[in-house]
Amino acid sequence: MTGIFGGIFGGFSAILFISLLNYAQTLRETNPRWIFILPVVGIGIALLRGASKLVIGSFFTHLGGGSAGREGAVIQLSKFLATKTADFFKYHERAQHRLILVSMGAGFGAALGAPWAGLIFGFEFNKSKIFRPKILIHAFIAMFIAQAMVRLTHIPHFHFPAFDIPSYETKTFTLIIIAGILFGFVTAFFHFLRHQCEHAFIKTSPALTAFIGGSFLTVIYYLYGLQEFQGLGREMIIQSTQEALPLIFVIKKIILSVITLGTGFQGGEFFPLAFIGSTLGSAFSFVDPTLTALMAALGFVSAYGASTQTPIACILLACELFGWKIMPYAAITVWIANRIHSRISTPTKE
Repeated sequence: MTGIFGGIFGGFSAILFISLLNYAQTLRETNPRWIFILPVVGIGIALLRGASKLVIGSFFTHLGGGSAGREGAVIQLSKFLATKTADFFKYHERAQHRLILVSMGAGFGAALGAPWAGLIFGFEFNKSKIFRPKILIHAFIAMFIAQAMVRLTHIPHFHFPAFDIPSYETKTFTLIIIAGILFGFVTAFFHFLRHQCEHAFIKTSPALTAFIGGSFLTVIYYLYGLQEFQGLGREMIIQSTQEALPLIFVIKKIILSVITLGTGFQGGEFFPLAFIGSTLGSAFSFVDPTLTALMAALGFVSAYGASTQTPIACILLACELFGWKIMPYAAITVWIANRIHSRISTPTKE
């Protein structure tokens, strides 16, 4: 039953958040005035608890234009459902741990349309060393069920634009190594700023913290627009594959995401980091414009892989999204970014 439960929880969480946040984005794009709800919404989110905070908080965060993600919320809701189910059926500790990790992996894979990455993600994310065949079978069943649920509902995944993987050359590998270093340091810098933001409000009530953060975002959006930086920022990620974007885009997204997540808004880090990684890779491609799409793609997976310390899952994610020919490049950037981040920062739980 572990694999069945895990697949249902992962699939349900992915369907729920993809549907909700797509709807929130549509509403916000139809009426940009939704940005003015962020201060009040922040207070409401601070008063919520458990799954309601995760679901309702993520929806209103995105409706107001908060710079947050989606997959982190999927992962956490999958974990919440697995934990409550394990408590209800009085699972022993090891069985509960199995259910949690297969549920989280199934949710991650289902949200991104990357089943093989999801198969491994739960083990890596939870730092589990249990790779016994029986547990892998449970994870495989969960992965299959979650993917089937999403496909049956015809909910669209985010599709990275297709591009040709460059041939393996010494120059390309040299630039890839440098890019991996950049991804690692920028991801660590992002977490440093987020921790500093959280620490700055440590003596302030959660409601007041969220009100201040929401007010700051509302003022920034009102004065400067920045619609392409709100929510998931998928359009800008796509653009990052087509031209070398300016570095200021990376800085803007870091600031907006740090304020959003650091003051208590919901949604997780995947898409903010994917945005930051993609635009950073795109900006770095000025050294060789023929590598723009490749650098953006590698940044898309490397920043989150470093953040969560899930290198194998994110290498597989790159292969599933961009083709298996990208594996040598992805293995280099993900591993380097992972090693740098692990030395100077701590892994996220989102």
